[in-house]
Amino acid sequence: MINITDINERIKTDFGDKASVAFEIFKDAIVKTDYLNHPRIIRCIIFLADKNIEKLKSHIQTAINDPRDVMFWAE
Repeated sequence: MINITDINERIKTDFGDKASVAFEIFKDAIVKTDYLNHPRIIRCIIFLADKNIEKLKSHIQTAINDPRDVMFWAE
């Protein structure tokens, strides 16, 4: 799962009381799609989510389809 300090802190900061929901969403997605467990992809998804759980879900789905999309949009 996500074991990188800056990513964990960003999720906590961005999602506040919904951070546990965000972590769970990431966990479920990574279990199903192992290649999402890459810091660069996760950081891009968090950036694009803009502190919104629904956007988080949407960008995770986009990354499942093709992670290059979220990297392109975020970077």
